[in-house]
Amino acid sequence: MKLRQISLRRLAALAVPVAVFAYAGTASAQGSDPAPAPAPADAPVTPPAEQPSGPSGTPDQGLSGASTVDQGVGLSVEQKNKDEAQASANPETEKEDKIPIRGSTFLFDQSVTTNTAHLESAQQLSFVPTYEWWLSFRPRWYFTDHLYYTLRADYYKEFTNSNQTTNYREDVFGDVWNTLGWKSPFSEKLKNTKYALSVQALLPTSKESQDAGVYVTVGAGAGVSQDIKLNGEDATFFPGMHVGLSALYRHPFSKATTAVNGDLNYSRQSVEGFSFLSDQLSGSTLTDHTLYAFVDAGVDITKKLSFSADMIWINGWKYAPTETQVQTATGNVDVARDSNGTRFTQATWFIADVDYELIDELTLGLGYYNLQNVIAPDGTRRGILSGDNVWWSPDARVFFDITANLDKIYERAAGMKKKTENAESQQKPKSQALRWNGGSAM
Repeated sequence: MKLRQISLRRLAALAVPVAVFAYAGTASAQGSDPAPAPAPADAPVTPPAEQPSGPSGTPDQGLSGASTVDQGVGLSVEQKNKDEAQASANPETEKEDKIPIRGSTFLFDQSVTTNTAHLESAQQLSFVPTYEWWLSFRPRWYFTDHLYYTLRADYYKEFTNSNQTTNYREDVFGDVWNTLGWKSPFSEKLKNTKYALSVQALLPTSKESQDAGVYVTVGAGAGVSQDIKLNGEDATFFPGMHVGLSALYRHPFSKATTAVNGDLNYSRQSVEGFSFLSDQLSGSTLTDHTLYAFVDAGVDITKKLSFSADMIWINGWKYAPTETQVQTATGNVDVARDSNGTRFTQATWFIADVDYELIDELTLGLGYYNLQNVIAPDGTRRGILSGDNVWWSPDARVFFDITANLDKIYERAAGMKKKTENAESQQKPKSQALRWNGGSAM
């Protein structure tokens, strides 16, 4: 199965539209119209709820653009702050900033193994070059500020002749991911600390799932992330960083505990020595439970340039083999199972990349990843500094991503006025995050 992963964008202020409106009002006040005379000291004060509203939904400032506060009505500082808060929470602005499809992307990825690119110090005994394209369509729809649905559809095309596919340049489709997620800060005081929950249903459109006889794969995830301010959002370099922890559990519902395909019927010999037609593809059992653990970290080098690194542990527990009997001349005999048989598997996935936001609608990414089993070919456990380590293997890849931010493309096509975005609309996926994007909706 090809797995791929999402990082959080930074929190921006919502005060820019308000500031622009205030500036426009000041500019009109400096025009040819004379400023109105100050109101008498005993003039009645109109409650904020009863104040007439202008086109923007803020209290009407009159022809001169001066507010009732500027006219000397004498509103308290507390009431003025409330009015400013109401203006900054303009429903029209919120509606435009938080479009339902925010976070929707389309990814075009090119990857090549380090062995093919001659980036390792020594060639492998068997040179199998691999160069692959990957297209991933990921629309997202927000029902509320926190609840959203994401669909993921993948297509792969390998242009070399490696052993990943049966046919040369075979068209390969991935499973269709359906994710319902919830993401929110813990509280107003902890607005930079967010938690995420998700449920998933993967439809078996991939060749691997169909050959395994899978009906559907379901999963659930949870995670937490922390945005950390370094030099501040307005800083030229290193404005902030993020760290995150998350986990995802998956379970497939399948026809059998071993991989079977109803279209496959080939002759096999039973333990009794008789021939029969079989649809079983493999002698090993399928994975019953899978648990993914993620550690994510990233730093914003500039407002457009960022670096991210992830480590993913993939833990699998296979089905136990069924009991088998062998018919002998003296009767059926149970075949004993090895109590030390291995049913647990583990793999590590290291991903690192650099992303650059070329324009709002387009992000470029360059990175490296290595997915491999924890157990090395010699039977030892791969470590951090050992010869066989978790950082490199013959199947490690370098990749180049082009990510189209569909929400920004829509805004430009619809002629929507660009505004300073809030925390949700600032969530720009990184290329490394897109490579997985199936964890706990982080």
